[in-house]
Amino acid sequence: MGRHFIATLGTSRYTECYYGNPETNEIIMKTPFVQEALFRYLGFTEEDRATILVTAKAKERNWKSYEWTDRGTGEKIKSPGLEATLSHEFPMNQIKTADIPEGANSQEIWTIFDEIYQIMEEGDEVYFDITHAFRSISMMTLAVLNYARVLKNIQIKGIYYGAFENQFADEEGRKIAPILDVTPFVSIFDWTNAANSFIKFGHGGPINALCVQSRSEEPWMRPFGEIANLTNAVDASMGKYITGRKLPNQNTSYKSSIYNAYLNFKNKTVEVDAPEGIAAMVNPLFEKVKEKASAFDHPDSVGIGWAAVEWSIDNNMVQQGFTALQETIITFMCQHYALAEDDYLEYHNREHISKSFTSIIKKNPKNCSKFERNRAIDSLDTDHYFSKCSSRQLDLLNRFMYEVPDTLIAKFNDIRKIRNQMSHFGFNDEFKTYGKIKENLEDYYHIVRDILEHYERFKRK
Repeated sequence: MGRHFIATLGTSRYTECYYGNPETNEIIMKTPFVQEALFRYLGFTEEDRATILVTAKAKERNWKSYEWTDRGTGEKIKSPGLEATLSHEFPMNQIKTADIPEGANSQEIWTIFDEIYQIMEEGDEVYFDITHAFRSISMMTLAVLNYARVLKNIQIKGIYYGAFENQFADEEGRKIAPILDVTPFVSIFDWTNAANSFIKFGHGGPINALCVQSRSEEPWMRPFGEIANLTNAVDASMGKYITGRKLPNQNTSYKSSIYNAYLNFKNKTVEVDAPEGIAAMVNPLFEKVKEKASAFDHPDSVGIGWAAVEWSIDNNMVQQGFTALQETIITFMCQHYALAEDDYLEYHNREHISKSFTSIIKKNPKNCSKFERNRAIDSLDTDHYFSKCSSRQLDLLNRFMYEVPDTLIAKFNDIRKIRNQMSHFGFNDEFKTYGKIKENLEDYYHIVRDILEHYERFKRK
């Protein structure tokens, strides 16, 4: 654990030059080794450690000191390698080398991957220099670092590239090779994965976590973290449409309703203007996120219900899907029969419809004939539950129980039983496999929606 500087060392003879910070044009130092400049730039101390990745040729040519002949004068010149260079300023007991192959074939590439992974320890704060990374190592670096983030909980603090070929001149005419911080490309991977998690699987948590993490540095991203409220509301089956007139004792916050959460997200992101750089790259991902979230742009409970069922089917959320499907049937019936004198969203009004369905089913769950319906309808006058209903409500329930199609009654019963199986954690007599339940959800959804969208045609006359 602690700061861990990792660098690759190449085989070319390096030319001495000034290395500097391209943001401030400040010179770090003059050296042939970008690693030395980075050590100084990052403030390497005895509390840190470093690993230099070397092939056999790189160790011979650039890690160890070497002697060469000046072609013009014939003079033999001894040049210090990176080992000797670093020893003048930095604690060498904290600097190690790790041998790697050339990466000439797939087996050697996997060996390099494993070597880089093995040198990292749990919780390392990694700074990686890819300036002299050989062939595919630069690409591999991103892969192995992300791999280690999951398995060893490392933090990627910086990835750097010394751009010797892009030297610029300062005010004094000195040519400076900029040390580029390419760490933002890791962030693009993170944002891409987070956006994909939402778009493909309906999870808003990863986006929210990145927004919280980037809040101080990238305040424009903060509104997109609100997407987690939407997915949390779907996960918790909060389908009630509660904007507009506030219901008695009803919390209308965006944490209590799918539609409210969607509106909150939509309103906070409508005027987000992404700046340049990484933000401009991430913004198209957010556009995809907004497009996906717009599935809930339905200002009514039935529309929200259908959207929640489709969302659940797409994202393998079967329990939420069955909950939304059953409750949307009840919502539709409350609206269609104008059952509620105050509001169809109130629980006791919705229970009238649910109990009416159950009453028909219980009389004869396998054959909802006219005779059985009549027995259920007659029970309205004797069932204690319905004793508090007004005469208007009883008349409407009577009409509902007569008109509701047989197919819908059967599907309501099927949905109820599967929902009950899941609510009881599978500890009941009705048993179905997950695959069958998921298949049923999609089938029942299409059947039920077709009936309700053409209810006048399907209802019993």
